[in-house]
Amino acid sequence: MIGVLRAIDALLRDPETPGGPLPFDTLRRVLRRFPRDGGGFFSTSQLIAGFRAFHEEAGLEISEAAFLARIRFRPTRT
Repeated sequence: MIGVLRAIDALLRDPETPGGPLPFDTLRRVLRRFPRDGGGFFSTSQLIAGFRAFHEEAGLEISEAAFLARIRFRPTRT
């Protein structure tokens, strides 16, 4: 999980990455490099929970609000 979070953090800090939510293909490439131990890939909710749990340990430089805004695919319905 920490490897995925660090890769996403580096991608979000890259000046060549456009603003707004990450394109699905870009995020999918990162998730394929770091599959879950039991097989499959991390979901968005798992990434959010992992960010909250490992933010300090992973040494991530991005804030939680910015992280959520960049990995969210669609806005939440009210």
